[in-house]
Amino acid sequence: MAVRSFVFLCCFLSLSVIFSCSDSETLEKNYLAGKDEYASGDLDSALNYLTQVDKEDSHYSDTPLYLAKIEFYKGNFAKAEERLEDVLDDPILGFQAKLWKLKAGYASGKDRKTLLALVDELLLVDSSNLDLLIISGKINAKMGKISDAILSYDKAIGQEDQILLAKQELNLIYGKVYSSSKDRETSKQPTIIIKQSPQSKNRRK
Repeated sequence: MAVRSFVFLCCFLSLSVIFSCSDSETLEKNYLAGKDEYASGDLDSALNYLTQVDKEDSHYSDTPLYLAKIEFYKGNFAKAEERLEDVLDDPILGFQAKLWKLKAGYASGKDRKTLLALVDELLLVDSSNLDLLIISGKINAKMGKISDAILSYDKAIGQEDQILLAKQELNLIYGKVYSSSKDRETSKQPTIIIKQSPQSKNRRK
């Protein structure tokens, strides 16, 4: 009897592990498919995949962020904010969650003073964030804080200049790498020496 119970327990545990692995693989598969569809611009398909993930595990990786961004781009700003509520204080996703909450709030026309307080909070974390600086400039301008608006836009322009410079430097590096690679390929090619046949020598004589 004890042996039967032990065998039954082992079978039960084995099946549990198998189903658990299967569920985990399905989650990962749907998550990756959702990200791919989002990247391709098919928001409805991405929403379908990621909603399935959310039903199984509402905190799976950065699924809440993707769902919020999908709702944002579909124009459902209130729904986007709702999607973000559970991850606003997340140590990893919190900053991005608050940033998208700010974008959704700004797009839906929420109180500018409240939004500006959130902007200031986020700028303490990342003072060079281009999205934040532009939103800060827009809000300050609408509130009549022209000097603050100018300061925000100046910082934003500085970031754009740095991004442009970084792109130029990166292109130079890629150009050098490509040129060096081509030189190595050329140097590896065997030198072909054409020898005259005895017959051709005789003809020349």
